[in-house]
Amino acid sequence: MGLCRGGLVFFSGTARVGGGEPICSRAISFTTLLARNARGFFFGMVIRLANARGAARVYDSDMALDERDLYDERESKKPARLTCPHCRQAEDYELSWLVRTKKRQLPPRADERDRAKFAKARNYMVRRDDLVMCKNIRCRKRFEVTGVQSVAFTE
Repeated sequence: MGLCRGGLVFFSGTARVGGGEPICSRAISFTTLLARNARGFFFGMVIRLANARGAARVYDSDMALDERDLYDERESKKPARLTCPHCRQAEDYELSWLVRTKKRQLPPRADERDRAKFAKARNYMVRRDDLVMCKNIRCRKRFEVTGVQSVAFTE
């Protein structure tokens, strides 16, 4: 199927309906869509490039410390009493937590912003389990963990 515009055919082999004019609405809509996407892609890349260059001048993100550089991480399991919303049976479930403890000292490549982050840093835990399976043999449905904090600060 060729692209057509105002009666002109750009390629041969256009589809005709009942010997009439070539069908060009699909071709025109495809061409319009392609032009819009290309323009959006081009301007989006220009904006991203400008933002990346500006951010590199203000704060060098390659040298910045990641949050993982400030904390030691380990897995932990803690019990929680939950009630299944389907069968209404309460049971104790082992929920897995990611425990992040503040490192004893800051890495040597840190700058003033990283020192400020490190001074404010506290030990905390992040709950990893969002869903648990009911322990009732007749139920066994998965349900969401509610009533237990997803982030807990420890001292």
